Amino acid sequence: MNLYQVLETDEAVVATAVGSVVSELRIGYQMLLDLGRLNIIVEGRFTLTDDSGNTTIDPADVDAVGANASRIFRQEPARITARRSGGLLVEFVSGCAMEVPADDRFETRQVSFEDGRLWVQMPGPRSADWCGRGSGRCGAEVMIGAVESSPGLQKA
Repeated sequence: MNLYQVLETDEAVVATAVGSVVSELRIGYQMLLDLGRLNIIVEGRFTLTDDSGNTTIDPADVDAVGANASRIFRQEPARITARRSGGLLVEFVSGCAMEVPADDRFETRQVSFEDGRLWVQMPGPRSADWCGRGSGRCGAEVMIGAVESSPGLQKA
């Protein structure tokens, strides 16, 4: 069973995942990591870090993504951090990490939960917007409301 707990702090929104692994990778002009009840779509450059070093990859470069996909495939994420200042950090139990920085021109990533919650990194160095299912709005007000009222979520 996949369990996710989300904690909001002044600096970030953090999800901890229990019992999930990257079970599927889809590669195109973006890269999708399927974690069962949570998906991460990366649309901007990202850096993979592990024992073999740091590698910066453009998801549109299918050959580069394919050559490095084994570094995160079937890995279990320990923590997923969406920083309010921009960027996403996925830390895996194995010690591998994937970092997606903010971009001034493009949306660089999305994190979607099966219950409709969505973290979207909008262009520029600003926090991820939060979209709640059925809210019709995105932004800090929705995120804070969702954090305070949703089961499994806590506000620090």
